Amino acid sequence: MPFYQVDHICPLTVDERQSIATSITDLHCTAFDVPPSFIHVNFTKHENKADDGTYFLAAKSCANKSNCITAQVRTSNTRSKADWDRLAEDIETKWNEAVGIQGDKGEADDGSNESKELTMVVFTPIVTVREGGLAVPEPGKEAEWLEQQRLV
Repeated sequence: MPFYQVDHICPLTVDERQSIATSITDLHCTAFDVPPSFIHVNFTKHENKADDGTYFLAAKSCANKSNCITAQVRTSNTRSKADWDRLAEDIETKWNEAVGIQGDKGEADDGSNESKELTMVVFTPIVTVREGGLAVPEPGKEAEWLEQQRLV
């Protein structure tokens, strides 16, 4: 099912990770009417270090200063680009709340938020997935699929 990978350079406490994971789960479930047990969230901490030749931007080696959330998700005709855009924006808002970023983008900042800013939220469509030895249902058919699994 949806797998959210949170790659971050800013230190996150257990409470901050819990807040972000809960927000992602709640937002995805609300947006697409799926059970929370379908949502996976994984965190990977990366070092905020000088340019070491492992991160590139515009084909130039630079220091990795990014926090990114990448999700592998099931898409369908019932899930529009506007739905995904709204979910991405809501996730960004919840990230900012969890890490303590105040104000809107574009406002004057003293630089204290730089390492905390979320660089991007990316959704990558899944063609198919097996989880726990089972083929997952098409979007919108979760309830029927869950009922069938109970009968097995």
